Amino acid sequence: MPTTAQAMQRIDLKDILQRTVSESNGDLVTRRTGQVVRAAIERQLTAQGDGHVAGLDFGTVRCLDLSCADEIVGRLLREHTQERFVLLNVTAAQRDAIAFVLERQRLAVRVQDADRALDDVGAVPEPARAAFGPPVAWCSPGPDTQ
Repeated sequence: MPTTAQAMQRIDLKDILQRTVSESNGDLVTRRTGQVVRAAIERQLTAQGDGHVAGLDFGTVRCLDLSCADEIVGRLLREHTQERFVLLNVTAAQRDAIAFVLERQRLAVRVQDADRALDDVGAVPEPARAAFGPPVAWCSPGPDTQ
């Protein structure tokens, strides 16, 4: 588990989207778009090395559909268990899509909204919520999370 002093690597999804998908408009829609964006994130994670906290920043993403939520968030959580993820600047609509995907796959992730409020989204059993209490920041926002 990361210490409170560990900084997270901020990954701007719109930046990745613009670099990898031609004619990007800030929308994460279609399974193919999700696959391309996830592959770019995986390359970035590989360059960083294992065991870091990755903050996926949704702040400049306008729309996230279920297929992209599955391809990006669902598959990253399933396939990169050595990484720790936090989803940053998630809107209510994005949160709904992410929650739908994660609950079906029995996965969960920590989410921070634009007001910096933290919550756990997905399949978090009530006994686990009670045992761990309300979410608290367990990693400091590094210099590139601002």
